[in-house]
Amino acid sequence: MLRSLIIAALLLMLVPVYCVAGRDPAAPILTPIVKTVDPDTTKAGTDVTAAGTTLGNVAVASVYLSQGDLMIKVKVISETDNEIKFTVPETVKPGRYGITVLTTGKDPRYIDEPVFLSVE
Repeated sequence: MLRSLIIAALLLMLVPVYCVAGRDPAAPILTPIVKTVDPDTTKAGTDVTAAGTTLGNVAVASVYLSQGDLMIKVKVISETDNEIKFTVPETVKPGRYGITVLTTGKDPRYIDEPVFLSVE
């Protein structure tokens, strides 16, 4: 019984090492999450700050305003791990838009964030 417990404990210690060693170094470590947008109501052509976690360029390749099937890429002004500042394009029509990020790494994916931006 004791021998089985020791073997199980050793195997559990090796799992994190295997997972980290086998990870694609270009893949984001954590999922980017936008928690707030400031201001949450704005006009086309203005700057907006999206704040959250894992938002640096190591994890986020690009940012979009989304509305159904419509995806509008925004110009990122600055990017840190905790916030992304971007400009709402002049061509954006008034409406309510979601924030979507495209992740970096071998298999990039789009993530619809749980925040919205209203453009007047």
